[in-house]
Amino acid sequence: MTLPLSSVPTIQVRSGAWEHICEKLEKREEVPSFRSFLLDAYYFATSGDPVRAVVMGCAAWETALRQFLSSSGTEGLHKLRQVAEHRKGKRLPDWLGDPVTKLAKVRNKLLHEGKKDLAKEDIVGMILAVDEATIWLFEP
Repeated sequence: MTLPLSSVPTIQVRSGAWEHICEKLEKREEVPSFRSFLLDAYYFATSGDPVRAVVMGCAAWETALRQFLSSSGTEGLHKLRQVAEHRKGKRLPDWLGDPVTKLAKVRNKLLHEGKKDLAKEDIVGMILAVDEATIWLFEP
């Protein structure tokens, strides 16, 4: 469920999430780095820093894919996504895959071409899609 605390998109809290978090805390498990990157991306996306949001959103997705596919030696986000889809036996839904792919393209323009005009981009929507995609990645 999304908690409607403001007009700013929020992180979704799923049923049983608090119990799951408490169990992890009791076991002293570390927060996966991609989750930390995602929280940074949310913060930057909602506080007027879309450049950092794009970089952190892509870092979150790539890190989650690499963690999921730790035994794979493939390169590149697209190939990693294809391998993940193959291993899961299902495709990442287009409504998630399109914004995740778009985020990677925006990141490439930002880092490789120095294009920082992000006002027309739905950075928050892309970060939300990465969050949902990481959940899809690790769900059974």
